[in-house]
Amino acid sequence: MTFRQTDGPAVSAAKASISTATAYRFEQHHRLPSSQKAVRGRRRPDPLVDFFDAEVVPMRNPPAMAACSDESWSA
Repeated sequence: MTFRQTDGPAVSAAKASISTATAYRFEQHHRLPSSQKAVRGRRRPDPLVDFFDAEVVPMRNPPAMAACSDESWSA
């Protein structure tokens, strides 16, 4: 954003065809996102990993139901 040298963030964003929110974000962080430090991952192990695998995953993939015809209900 070389327009920022002479104009404010809102005007320079309009000239550069980017949003004003992006211009203000560039004001706070002067480096590109690719050159910034990576975000740290989880700091402790997930306490629900066993529960999730045992209870939630089977609910997402229910067993296939057997198809039945109308004739089987009338018997």
